[in-house]
Amino acid sequence: EAYLDWDLTRRDGGNGLPVWRIEGNPNCRSGESGLDNSSRFDAAHPMEAVDFASFLALEYDLLARLSDPGRAARHAERRDRLNKLIRERLWDESSGLFRDFDLETGAFCPVASVTAFLPLACGAATPDQARRLIGHLSDPATFGTPVPLPSVARNDPTYTDDMWRGPVWINLAWMVIAGCERYGFADEAGRLRDAIRAEIERWHLSRGTLFEYYDADGVTPPDRLRRKGRLAPDISPFHQCFHDYGWTGTLYLDLLHRPAPPLPGL
Repeated sequence: EAYLDWDLTRRDGGNGLPVWRIEGNPNCRSGESGLDNSSRFDAAHPMEAVDFASFLALEYDLLARLSDPGRAARHAERRDRLNKLIRERLWDESSGLFRDFDLETGAFCPVASVTAFLPLACGAATPDQARRLIGHLSDPATFGTPVPLPSVARNDPTYTDDMWRGPVWINLAWMVIAGCERYGFADEAGRLRDAIRAEIERWHLSRGTLFEYYDADGVTPPDRLRRKGRLAPDISPFHQCFHDYGWTGTLYLDLLHRPAPPLPGL
């Protein structure tokens, strides 16, 4: 609770939505976001962030379910306020996606990111917004790639084979699958789950390891994908897609074995 309150206080962009800290390193514009080299951050502007807001709303939702009645009401109020702001400020009607809002330009960030789907996880999306988001999961031009859920839409000008600028990450794919289940899109969640598991298994059988991220086209082996602009494992292990990756293994097992959706229904 104290950590989430700190985020609301110290990362508020001025309109009630959180903003990731921006750094000067062009290969790590926002390390605290975890999506450090994402093309979302190329402009290096402060942005009301879809992922940050969705994570906070989801955490307050779960705290409300865990707390005594007095505290639960407080957490639910903060969840509802964040979800309302996500719906009102971060929904781009023209593209049918949630987008970061650039506070310097006063416009949506032009980069379409997989973070667009995270309002499904926290329950912020309206039913109509959810249906439009789900439509992108079968659109090969955006997020319905051979290996689904690229970190940047396939038709985005910034799409590349580099880390958060195109390849599929299992942690965000897991979150999107959980969001689909939360909204009752069980068939879509099942197709995503099967496709993600199959790609992990395919390259494990070929390379004997679990990788940090995977090619959305399913063509380039993960160990040939760039990491922050480089592919030079002979120079440093940090200049390649990491092998034996922990959360890929953990979430693969969850996708394989879990008996029920991880998030409560709406």
